[in-house]
Parts: sequence; C-alpha cells; structure tokens
Amino acid sequence: MKSIKKSTIIILIINLIIVTYWLINSQYFPVHDFTAGARVYELTQTVKDGQFPPRWSSNFGFGMGMPLFQFYAPLSFYLATILNLLGIPILLTIKIVYLISTIVGFYGAYLLGKKLINHLGGLITATAFTLAPYHALNIYVRGATAEYFALSFTPLSLYYAFNLIDNKNKTNSYLGLVLSLVAIYLSHNVTILTFMPFWFFIVFTYALIKKKPKQIVSNLLAQLHGLLISAYFLIPAFFQKSQTSALTLTQGFSQYNLHFLYFRQLLNPNWGYGGSILGIDDKMSFYLGIDLLLLSLFSTLLLFKKPYRKILALFSASLFLSVLATNFKTKFIWEVIPLADYIQFPWRFLGVASLSLSILAGFSMLNKKLKKNWLIILSIVIVLNGRFFRPEKLIEPSETYNPNPTYIQERMSTVMPDYLPSEVNWRDEEVPESLIKAKNKDTVINIVNNTSDLIQAEINTTKNDTINLNRYYFPNWQVTINNQTNSCQKSEDSRYLCQVNSGRSDLKVVWREKGINAYSNLLSLLALLSLAFISIKNKLKAKSS
Repeated sequence: MKSIKKSTIIILIINLIIVTYWLINSQYFPVHDFTAGARVYELTQTVKDGQFPPRWSSNFGFGMGMPLFQFYAPLSFYLATILNLLGIPILLTIKIVYLISTIVGFYGAYLLGKKLINHLGGLITATAFTLAPYHALNIYVRGATAEYFALSFTPLSLYYAFNLIDNKNKTNSYLGLVLSLVAIYLSHNVTILTFMPFWFFIVFTYALIKKKPKQIVSNLLAQLHGLLISAYFLIPAFFQKSQTSALTLTQGFSQYNLHFLYFRQLLNPNWGYGGSILGIDDKMSFYLGIDLLLLSLFSTLLLFKKPYRKILALFSASLFLSVLATNFKTKFIWEVIPLADYIQFPWRFLGVASLSLSILAGFSMLNKKLKKNWLIILSIVIVLNGRFFRPEKLIEPSETYNPNPTYIQERMSTVMPDYLPSEVNWRDEEVPESLIKAKNKDTVINIVNNTSDLIQAEINTTKNDTINLNRYYFPNWQVTINNQTNSCQKSEDSRYLCQVNSGRSDLKVVWREKGINAYSNLLSLLALLSLAFISIKNKLKAKSS
C-alpha cells in the first residue's frame, strides 16, 4: 500500500514539473488569450466593492462597464481572485490556478483509471491525461485558463458517477459528483457544450453495461443538484445573453465552419504557436499523440475478447465520436444542433478525445507483457508528450498581467467587447471624458461613490438640465434622481439619459439582484444548503456508527 502511494506521488511530481516548469519564474509568455490578468483584476475590484455574486466589470467596456461575470464562467477566476486578495500578484495567481488544475486532473484521472483498470493503469491514464498535447496547447499556446481548469474536473465527474452506479460509498460519491459537476458548470461555458453530451452517453452506457439501469436516476439527481447550485450563473447567462453582443462570439473569425480539422492533422506532431485557420495550414497543432493512439489500439486488440471489451468499446466510441466532431464531415450535424455556434472551434472536442484516449491507453496495463514494462511505457509517454509543455518564448509581463483601470479601459476593452449592449458598435466607442456629463456647462457634479455596483452623485444646477450617465445599460441597474425612477431612460447609445430640475438633485445608480437573478440566486442557495445538509447528515451517521 505504501509503495502504491509512493509511486503515485512520485509520478504526480514528475508530471507537475513537466507541466509547470516554464511557469516557475517571474516572466510569462505570449498566448492567444491574454485577458486573464485583466479579468482577475476586475473580479478582485468587484469583490472589494462588496458585489455578491460578482456580476459587473467597471473598466471593461471603455470604462462604461459590462456584465462580464454574469456571462463568462468565473470559477477559475474566483480562485485567482481569492489568492489575489491574500496579497499574491495577479500573474502568480494565474500560474497557481494552472498548478491546481494539473493536480486535480491527475488525481481524477488516476482514480478513474485505477477504478476501471488497476494501480498501474491509473498511473498511465493520469500521465496520459495530464500530458495530453491538447492540454499543452491550452496552457502554452492559447492561454485558455478557464477551459484547462474545467477539463481537469472531467475525470472526477466520471469517477464519482461510476461509483454511484456501482453503489460504492454512495453518499460521498453523490457529494463528489455534484461538486465536480458544479466545477465544470461554473468553469467554462463551452466545456459544458462539448463534454456534457459525452458524460451522459458514457455514464448511461456504463450503467447498462453493469446491468444497473436504475442507478441512472441517482446520477440524474446529481446532475440536477449541480445545475441548481450553478443556477445563479447559468440561468441569467442563458436568458439574458440577448441583452449583450454575445452573438458576435459566433461570427467572423469565430465561426465554427472555419475551424474544422482534417484527420491527418491529429497525427501531425509539428508544434506551432500561431492561430487556427480555414484549411490544413493551421499555425497551431492538434496532435493527439501517436504513442497514446498505439497504446489504445494495443489495448483494444489485445483485450477485446475479454470481460473488458464493453468498457473498451464504450471509450473507443467516445474517442471516435469526439474526433469525428472535429471534422468537416459532421458539418451537417453542427448546423442543426442548438447552441453549437457558441463552441466556435470544433477542435475543442479534443478535450473529450484526450480523456477517452488516456483511459484506453491505461487499459494496456491489463496485458501481462506490457504491465511488466510499465515503467518503460510510462517513460515513453512522458518523453513524447512532455516536450510540448513549453512556451514559444518568455517575456516580461508588463501591464498585461499587472493591469490598472486605464489600461483595461483603453486597451483591453477592444480585445473583449463580447458583453456590451447589443446595439453598441464597439469599434466606434472610446473612453468618455467623465462618468457624468451635463448639457449645461454651469451644472456642478460631485461624484460621491463610484464602484462596480453603486454610483452616487450630487448635482447642482441653476436651471433644468439633461445629464448623460456614461454607464452601459443593463436591466439590473436601477437609476434614480431624488429616489424617482421616471427621470432616467435608456439613451440611443445604450447609456442613461436623465432629466434634473434646477437646484440640487441626488443621482443614485445601484445594481439590483432582481428578476431572473434573484430567483436564480435563491435556487442556488437552497441547492447549496441541501448539499450541506446531506454532507452533515452523512458525517453524523458515520460518527454514530
């Protein structure tokens, strides 16, 4: 038992060193998505302002704000923000998030592989999953912090689901499944779309293989529980997206039909740091790993006639379908599936393919000859796949990972205009000279408060006047003049236009968790309390026994 634990820890440390070696410095590297630092900065400011749950970013949107955290899955940035509030620099918080993600992914893949195969199978599965080339792509090429974080919880979600079906430690398995599903739901919107259909397929098929179809119910309850806990984010994000420019996420460069793959690209190890384009000449690699494919093939051929053939067939089907989803030949399916546009890049299904491939590779440890040479096989997997975990070059982080309000307003707002009001053409926008501007030059405006969820100002004018409030419109803002809501209206440029009478007027702009937000928050609170109740009850039961 001690040798098993020791070998697992040693292999974990080796994986961590390989994945994070280039993160252990004060520098960073060029990535496609370099907004992570600004997101952490904004979320930290929002939390400091006392907005809970965090919804609004004040500095994105050219200083007029946008509901960034209402629509972009926030969990990985919650973690980074907690670290930042503890005094850790933003760049280091992002690196720590990658470290934690890697540990979670390795641990979950090991448990899953050990359950389905054996200890050595768990080590091969965990290493193959952790060092999957697609994960190197997410860290060192794309900078896809949220997606990498979400994918790290996918093995755990299957492990706990399988335990529920097998009636192993049922309450703990239920709690683990709910929490792992919540982690995925709150970590990355697109991973929900790419992974969850496969989760249902794999879990339901596993239940049928085990001849325990009734256990599907407990998994469905866990899914519902996870969805309800995540409701405060998921429901507003889905139903209020029409209030924003989110549709632009499916247009232009982000149209999925520009990013299908050719199968031969999955076998090409040529590594690049450029972008994804139409055709076969992408400047980034979508390599799956020849070694992993060969191990998976050996596993399938050597064991297919044995008791494991149904499980092998299940994950072979998962691998085949996820790979097929990246190919042009499935375009007709993409055209009829709701929300498929929001996946943007069909090659994102490589996250599912990498997990399926890792499990199939782990099954090689059921072959006696391969099992005797497990260390050689493990070394081959490490050497052939670990080489991709490196940046193009190291650079000084500058303002990108040590941002300030001006930098975000002027520079980052053009990079990420996704959640501005739908009527706004961001290309025509610029940072306004002031938060509040009066038509009458003699009007005196004294701003008392200006936070992410509250603006208060005293307005003194000698005659009736019109003021422009440079905060973008969103239904959750309540704007009042002297406690009257009928004095302000939405302007043509999706800001606020208010009428004030001569004398002193008090302007108050406050974010309200009302309507769909309030109902969603209540659902999440009740679901979270019920999960806590189940956990406490389980602990009390364990103590009494």
